Amino acid sequence: MAEQIGTSTTAIDKNIIILKEKGLLKRIGSDRGGHWQELSSTKPELVEGLVEGLVESQQKIITLVRSNPSISKREMAEQIGISTTAIDKNIIILKEKGLLKRIGSDRGGHWQELPPAKPVQE
Repeated sequence: MAEQIGTSTTAIDKNIIILKEKGLLKRIGSDRGGHWQELSSTKPELVEGLVEGLVESQQKIITLVRSNPSISKREMAEQIGISTTAIDKNIIILKEKGLLKRIGSDRGGHWQELPPAKPVQE
């Protein structure tokens, strides 16, 4: 691949690290048999259907859950670039707002995004 685009493998490796740190690229499977998955490059505040009033980290958590309901808190922390403690705090807020729910166990379960409550029309 490096020869095809006229760069070094070192440069490609550095760019892959940067893209992974920014939460834009994820490796699925092994180095030999796996593939790369592009994650949403849309700014979280522009993602369709997100609830107003969520901080950026909460919006990113919802975006990650949409793309991978089985994502772990550790993976969320790595992709967003915050601590697992911060992930826990944001998940508590999302659960309190009725936007996120855990189905099943920590290891075998998955996240479910819940629809935002619609305002009552008078």
